[in-house]
Amino acid sequence: NEPSGWKKKKKQAAEERANGWKKKKKQAAEERAKRLEEEIREKEILQREQDELRRQKETAFSISYDQNAVTQNARTRKRRNKKSKKANSSPVASSQPQHASITIDDIKQFLNEVAADYAESTDIQLKRLGEYFEESFKATIKFEPSQVLSMDIDEDSLHKEYQKPLTGLTTPVKTTVGAWLTRIPKDNLESFFWFLVAQLSPTPSESKVLLSTTGNGLKALLQLVIQKHPGICKGDSFEKNIRKYMVQPKGKQLLATIQDIHTISLVLSNENVPLFAWIFLQLCDYSAIYLSMWYQYLFPLLCYGNISDQVWNLIINCFHVAFGEEDSIEAAGTARSTKDCAIAMERMIVLYHSLEDAKKKEDLESVYELSRNELSMFATKKSPRHFFSMLLSHAAMNSGDTREEELREDVCHMLVRSLSEDNECFARW
Repeated sequence: NEPSGWKKKKKQAAEERANGWKKKKKQAAEERAKRLEEEIREKEILQREQDELRRQKETAFSISYDQNAVTQNARTRKRRNKKSKKANSSPVASSQPQHASITIDDIKQFLNEVAADYAESTDIQLKRLGEYFEESFKATIKFEPSQVLSMDIDEDSLHKEYQKPLTGLTTPVKTTVGAWLTRIPKDNLESFFWFLVAQLSPTPSESKVLLSTTGNGLKALLQLVIQKHPGICKGDSFEKNIRKYMVQPKGKQLLATIQDIHTISLVLSNENVPLFAWIFLQLCDYSAIYLSMWYQYLFPLLCYGNISDQVWNLIINCFHVAFGEEDSIEAAGTARSTKDCAIAMERMIVLYHSLEDAKKKEDLESVYELSRNELSMFATKKSPRHFFSMLLSHAAMNSGDTREEELREDVCHMLVRSLSEDNECFARW
């Protein structure tokens, strides 16, 4: 019996060793398979990241962002412009084409291709379109909104000048791209709007890239975005984003006035005024929105003494471009709340009667009369009630100041007119 038992135990031990080896082999195989799956997943993640970086590079106008390079380029560009000013004004520039090299067939094919290639990313589609526009406009004469500051220009010629560079596109191309833009979700289009502003503004930005082209293509695309989606230029989101291009003015820069005048905490920086004046003028067909932009972001600059005569005239002309016709006046007067511009009107009234510069006062006179009568204070029969208490605070005067006599007379005239035209205002006061 003993040899038989020994053999049995030996056999069991061998089976146990074999089973243990098989189990370990199976576990090792499972671990290898698991490691292989993890390696495959890691490779897929890495590949996706590399693809995204490649796409970002492709849609960043083929230029990587470098903050130091942007800052340095902004500094050197100013010096270079001073040196090459004569060269830019030479007759050679006039030989450049005025129109972009985009045909209706080309743009249709491009939009179909980009929608198919980047179906999952609307942002990349928009940036690819920006790159396409830049390439198509690269041979055109460079347009800069600040050019008007060195030109002898009135509201008519300003309007014509600020329609550029979109005038370089044919109507069918503009219609096709505009229709495509209307299908883009609002949030994506709003982000793209501020991406374009960052490229065109002299203010350094993290999303800014160094363009080797003229920027005309991005400007033309920005014009199309605004015209197709004017609502981008209003609301809390717009007010938040535009602050990046504003500065806090110093108290001593405020023009001296005969009575206290309300100040605002931020105004557009001087270098950004031409760009945003050009942006706002794309809203001419939307009088109510444009009037709101002018009151909030351009008019306050007139109250500060640190702007040049050229910028002053630009702001005045921007007003007359939009509000020189009866249709625009009627649309703006009835489409917006007069309460929003009460503070701006108070600034304008006090500032107008405080100006000692006869030319500036003459320039402001037509804006003053039109804005208080047809566009705000007396735009409708219900408008005066929003301004009455503000006017009443300026009805008193200091003795011995003739300018305050003129202010008081003007204010009292407006008070009487308010009581006469607004029944609720009369009943309340």
